[in-house]
Amino acid sequence: MKVGFYLDNSTVASVDCSTVGKGNPGIGGTEYMFLLISSMLSDRSNGIDVTFFTTSKFKFPEELKVKYCNGLAECVTIVEYEEFDFLVIKHDVEDNIYSNIFDRQNRLKTKVIVWAHVFMCYWELDYYASNPNITRIVNVGKETLELNIDHKAYDKSTYIFNAVNTSGASEACKAHPFEDRANVVTYIGQLSPFKGFHLLAKAWKKILKEVPDAQLYIIGSGKLYDKNATLGCYNIASSEYESQFMPYLTDDNGRILDSVHFMGVMGEEKNEILLRTKVGVPNPSGITETFCISAVEMQLMGARIATYRSPGFIDTVRNGILGRKQSDLADNIIKLLNSDATDYAKAIEYIESNFSPVVVAEKWEKLFIGNLAVEGVRSNLGYRLKWAKMLMRKVKRHVGILGRKLPVIERILLYTERKLHGLVTYLDSDIKGF
Repeated sequence: MKVGFYLDNSTVASVDCSTVGKGNPGIGGTEYMFLLISSMLSDRSNGIDVTFFTTSKFKFPEELKVKYCNGLAECVTIVEYEEFDFLVIKHDVEDNIYSNIFDRQNRLKTKVIVWAHVFMCYWELDYYASNPNITRIVNVGKETLELNIDHKAYDKSTYIFNAVNTSGASEACKAHPFEDRANVVTYIGQLSPFKGFHLLAKAWKKILKEVPDAQLYIIGSGKLYDKNATLGCYNIASSEYESQFMPYLTDDNGRILDSVHFMGVMGEEKNEILLRTKVGVPNPSGITETFCISAVEMQLMGARIATYRSPGFIDTVRNGILGRKQSDLADNIIKLLNSDATDYAKAIEYIESNFSPVVVAEKWEKLFIGNLAVEGVRSNLGYRLKWAKMLMRKVKRHVGILGRKLPVIERILLYTERKLHGLVTYLDSDIKGF
C-alpha cells in the first residue's frame, strides 16, 4: 500500500525536525503531527510504503522517505501517476477548495483523506461531503467530530487523536513531586490573539495579589507558526499584540515584572520548566483548539491545567479545571496554586491509553485498510446540544430529500452566539485581542 502525506513546510523549514519522535522541536502542532505520524508509520512493519511530500528542504527523520514538489497540485499529479492508494492532506481552504485541485468532475484514482487539525465551518463541510475525491475526513478529537453529527459530512468523517510521546513521563514526575513544586504557572503556544495569551496576562496581577511568590513562564513566540514573522519592540509578538498584553506584565516604567519570564520557542528543553510547573495554561481562550498537544504535554510532566472548556480540552484535559467562562481564569489558577491535590495517576492512564504513539499509529493503519470503527456517542450529550443533533440526524435519515433542507444545528448555534450575543466563538481565529 502506498500512502502519501503532503505538507507545505516553507514557514518552518529552518527548524531541525530530525528527532520529532522525542517531542515537538518548536513548530506548530499540525506540522509536528504530519512529521510524527508519517515517520512512525514508516518505521513500523505494516505493509505501508509512506512518502512525505513537502515544498522546502529541511532536516527530517532519517526513516522518512521525502519527495519535494512545488505545491499540492504537483503532489496530486505525482501520486496519481505513481498510483498511490491514499494521499493525506491538511484542511486548507486555499489549497483544497479555492484552487479547485479536487474538481468533482475529475475523478482521482488516489483516495484523498483530509486531516482536519482546525475547525471547519458548514460550507467547507458541504464541499468535502459532496466531493467524491475526498473519501474521509479525519478529525483530531471526538468532541470536534461530534459538533456536526447532523451534517452530511459526518458520514465520511472519523477521528484519530494526536500522538504524544509518553515515555519517561511517570519516572520524571516521581523525581519532581507535585507537592514539592513552587508556584510556577506556564503558558505554551503561539503569542497571538486567537491563542488567548492576553487573557492570562490580564489575570496575572490579580494572581500575584493572592499568590505573591507566583512565577509566570511563557514558552512560545509570535514566530511559532511562521519563522519570518515581524515582532514588536519586546521581540515577543507583533507590535499590535504586544501593546495589548504587555501593560499587564510590566511596571510603571515599562520594565517586565520580575515574576514574568519570556522563554521564546523551545523544543525538548521545555520539559525542565514543565517539571517545575504547578499550573499549565494552554490557550485560555479555547479558540481553534481541536486537541491541544501542549495541554497533554503539560499534564504528562505533572502540571495541572487551567483553561476554558472547549471541544479540544474536553478530550484532552483530565487533571485540572475547565472554566465555563474565560473570566474564571484567574480564580481557577489561584485555586490550583493553593492546592497540593493532583489527579496525575488518572490523567497519565488516560493519556497512555488514548494518545500514545503506538495506539495512534494502529488507528491510522486501521483507517487505511478500512476497518477503523467509530464508537457511538456516549458522553457530554448536553454540550452544544449534542442530543438535539443526534435527533436531527435521525430525522434527516427518515425524511428523504426534505432532509437536505433541514438546518445544521451547530450553524444555528454559531450564528446565535455571534450575531445575537456578540460572542467570540471557537471558530473565530481572526479576532484582534480584547
